[in-house]
Parts: sequence; C-alpha cells; structure tokens
Amino acid sequence: MELRRELDTVHIVFFLVGAIIGSGIFMLPGILANYIGPLSLLLWMFAGLSAIYMALAFAELTSLLPHAGGPYSYVSNAFGRKIGFFVAWMCLVISWITIAMTASALVSYVSYLKPLDNVEKIMIIVSVIVILTAVNRRGIIYAAKLQMLLGIFTILLLWTFISWGIYFIKREHFIVLPELFERKFTCYFPLVLEPFIGWQTATFFAEETIEAERRVAKGIIIATLIVIGFYLTTNIIALGVCPWQKLGKSPFPLATATEVFLGEFGGGFIAIGAIFVMLSCLNCWIASSARLPYYLAKEKLLPGILANVHEKHRTPHNALVLQAIIAIVLASLIDFSEILLLLMPIVLLTYFITFLSIPVLKFKLKVKEKGIKIPLSAIIASIAIFVCVFSFFQIPQLAKITGKGYLLIFDIFILLPGVIYSIGLSKGGKTKTI
Repeated sequence: MELRRELDTVHIVFFLVGAIIGSGIFMLPGILANYIGPLSLLLWMFAGLSAIYMALAFAELTSLLPHAGGPYSYVSNAFGRKIGFFVAWMCLVISWITIAMTASALVSYVSYLKPLDNVEKIMIIVSVIVILTAVNRRGIIYAAKLQMLLGIFTILLLWTFISWGIYFIKREHFIVLPELFERKFTCYFPLVLEPFIGWQTATFFAEETIEAERRVAKGIIIATLIVIGFYLTTNIIALGVCPWQKLGKSPFPLATATEVFLGEFGGGFIAIGAIFVMLSCLNCWIASSARLPYYLAKEKLLPGILANVHEKHRTPHNALVLQAIIAIVLASLIDFSEILLLLMPIVLLTYFITFLSIPVLKFKLKVKEKGIKIPLSAIIASIAIFVCVFSFFQIPQLAKITGKGYLLIFDIFILLPGVIYSIGLSKGGKTKTI
C-alpha cells in the first residue's frame, strides 16, 4: 500500500517554514549576542546568503529525483547504497535530535510562564510529542492543515515583533566595542547556520505531493526566502531595542527584547507565541522524518514493519511511533545548548555528501530535471559544498570556546552504528533509481 498524494506547493511552503523557524530563532540571538554582540548580524547575513545556495541545491536534487528517500535517494544513486545508507542514518539522527531539541526549547518557554520541576518538564515533552504523532498518524492532510494554522500564527507573531519593535530601535545598540573585534567571530558561523537547516524535510514528502518534482522544489525556494527575511529583521529588532549585553544574559532573548516596548505583557506574549511556533516546528519534523524509515524499509534496509502503511489513513504509522519513542528519550536526557553542538557536525557532513551527488547525477549519470531547471547548477553546488566545509572546520574552535568539546566525541559514537551497518551491506540490493 502506498502513501496518498494530497500535498501541493502551499503545503510544502508551510511545512518547510515550520521546520526551519523553530527553537533557534528564539534562543540563538541571545547566545550569539553574549559571544560577539552586534557582530552577529554579519553572520546572520552571510548565513542567509549561504542558505539561498543550499536551498537551490536541494531544489535541484528533488527536481532530479522526486523520491521520499530524500538525501538517501540522491546519494545512493550517485555513490551506491553503502554511502547512501550512511547519509540516511545521519538524516535519521538529525531528525530525532531536532525533535528532541525543539521539545526541550518548548519546555524552556513554558517554564518562563510557570516554573516547572523535572517531572513536569518530562510530562509536557511526552504529551506534546504523543499528541502530534497521533495527529500525523491520522493522515498527512490533517498534519498539513494543522501546519498551515500554526504557520500563519508563526508569521503573525514575528510580524508583530518586527512591526512594533522597529519604532524602539536605538542606534547606539549597534555600536561594536573594540574588544569584540578581538574575538574570532567566524567560528560562530555554524551556530547561525543551524536555524536554517531542514530543507531535507521537504524532500521526504515527495511521494505525497502532486507533481513533486516541480512543487517540492518550488516550495523549498519560496520557504527559504520567507525564512531569511524574518530571520534578518527579527535579529535587527532584537539587537536594536535591547542592549546586547542584556540580551546575551537572557535565556529568553526575544521575550526580553519584547519587554522593552510592550512591558511584562510583551514577554509573556512572545513566550506563548514561541510555544506555538515550536509546536509548528515539531509537527513538521514529526510528519516528514517518519517518511525516511518508511522508505528505507521499502528498500529492505530497515525492518519491514516500518514500511507498513495504515490501511485507512495511509500513513507510516509504525515509523511514527518509533520516532516518537526515540525523540522522547533524547529530549529527557540533554538540554538545548548541548543538543545544538551535537547536531551541527552531523548536519554539515550530511549536506556535504548530499551536495556532492549533484554533479555526479547530472554530469556523470546524465539525470535530467523533471520539474524546474536551476541555472548555474555547478556553481551553486560548489558554493553549497564550500559553505559546508568552511562551517565544519569552525566547529573545533567553537567547541573549545563553549567548553563542550566532549560532545564531539559523542558524535563519533552516534555515527558508528551507521558506519558499521553501511559496511555490512551487500553490493547488490535494490535502490530506487532514476
């Protein structure tokens, strides 16, 4: 039994905006302000420019191979199923960690409104993930409708923050102190790039999207431009209305910034809004990421039970349940800042290998775009690959500054099962090809 094709470009845009705009925009302005103050705006601009090239690369890939396997499909067709499964394993890890990270951040904003003990935090995490998983089990169209509702709320929330805050900006807040220039601010680039990740989530909907080769690619480009606009303006407002020293000390930077022009009510408003935005992010990652184990099971790379499709709702219900269990365990064990540094090396390695598949698919295997045609493909792929390499080599310095270098050791153990399983795969086996 196959998944049901019900999604169009608008659904993909809302899903991807939700996947990208999550916990990062509510947490990172403060983290970055603490380290490099107003200089963080330069990194946000560079990250936005980089995001355009990376989004175009994903748009081209989904136009070449509109399969629900996403990066697995691209890499396995270009380099073989061993490397393909390793990339798929990293995508699974990214999904589980992102769901856990977002749930953890959601609980942090709930605690802004009401202090919580550890038991209450875990209860909220479990409840949210279980409820959203149940909605997604009910059908992709139900998840899409919920995503559109939460997405509209996300856009209205950020628009309110921007449209009110712009009148309270003070130029002196953008003055860069000489001491900040002494800091190697480029090493923070991976942190700024992190809130943009999530393009692969749109590719996982390929089997449920009408004319996926065109509509998914188009949705990726539109959603990325929307996100860049909101990210840049939100950070300008946050730094403009609140001194960066104060912003950097706050665990809830956007709430702190809003209190400047809306008082205590504004902080509560943003905290409540942030909770709904993170629900939007969680809904998208839960919906999309379960499609990957479903696809891998169809390819005989994971137990067949994960390929089961619900007879009535036509959703990968077993894959959804497994994902929920893993995410709940992760969210209960580690906090936001730890998950963030744990995530980025895996993301960058995944994207690096995925983008490398573009020239192989296009110029070696002669695969043609089935939907939209991206101009200057080779240049775009090269820039996207460079961004991944540059960011990857900033991580050791970032780990040293933050004092969380030990987390990079955990990355090795996280990736090890994928490496071992990939090596053990036979050279034969079936991969869904062009």
